[in-house]
Amino acid sequence: MAPSRRQTALPGLDAHTLSTIVGGLASADPAAFLPAGDCRRWALIASTDAYSAWAIAWPGGTGLGLHDHDGSAAAIRVVTGQLRERFVSGDELTTRWLDAGTQHVLAADHHHEMINVGSVEAISVHVYSPPLRDTTFRDDPEIDLR
Repeated sequence: MAPSRRQTALPGLDAHTLSTIVGGLASADPAAFLPAGDCRRWALIASTDAYSAWAIAWPGGTGLGLHDHDGSAAAIRVVTGQLRERFVSGDELTTRWLDAGTQHVLAADHHHEMINVGSVEAISVHVYSPPLRDTTFRDDPEIDLR
């Protein structure tokens, strides 16, 4: 999928503020917002003019292919389970493991793939600033290793 660009630039929150928000939301019970199911699923859990926050469930073997966030910076915190993130770093694809309690802030130009290669469902909280306007990337063909 080709990255998309915003038509107009909106100011985003700084990394510290994004980290604080994602940490607070992750300390609640983000799983309570998620619909039941055995596929990758998500729910909007907070939305303001400055950010949008989502809870995402990743059953074992599911994921989302390489994508960007349409110019939004993001903070991600894994609440339960483990995710593998592969991301573009220069001209290379780099891999890192995100365990429960792991938190990262992603630049507005970050491109990555997220997948749960384990057997236990992972739950994560994602905060985007400016708020995501286009969430169609979530509907792309998913990675399903099951």
